[in-house]
Amino acid sequence: MSNAAAKDFGLDYFNQILPTEKLTTLAEENAERFQHASPVPHIYFDDVFDADFLRKIAEEFPEKTDTKWQSFDNDREKKLASCGDENLGPYARALIANMNSGTFITFLEKLTGIEGLIPDPHLMGGGMHRIMPGGKLAV
Repeated sequence: MSNAAAKDFGLDYFNQILPTEKLTTLAEENAERFQHASPVPHIYFDDVFDADFLRKIAEEFPEKTDTKWQSFDNDREKKLASCGDENLGPYARALIANMNSGTFITFLEKLTGIEGLIPDPHLMGGGMHRIMPGGKLAV
C-alpha cells in the first residue's frame, strides 16, 4: 500500500467509503420504490460514495495488459474480468471489503426486503470488469 493510501485509511475515512447514515436513509426511503419497480425490482442512486475516493479507484484501475484478466466471449458477454482481489489497488480493495461487510449487506436487505443475503468475498462475478470497444454485457 502506498504511503498516501495508508494515510487515507484512518477510521474517519471509512465513513467516506461506506456512509452508513446515508445508506440507512436511502434504504428506508426507497425500499418500496425498489421493490415495486417495473419490469423488475431495480434502483440507482447518485452521489452515494465520496467522489475523491471513487476517482482514486479509477486512477488505479489496471490497463488491459497490467493484470491477469478472465476473458468472456459468448452470446451474452464480451468482456474482461479480474480474478479475485489480489490484483486490485488499495482503494478498490477497501471499497469491495466494505461492500461485503455486514453494514452494507444490512443496507441491501432493508432496501430489497430479502433477508439472509450472503456476501461474495471471492468475487465470483464481482471485481473489476473491462468492456472494450465492441464488447457487451447483456442480461
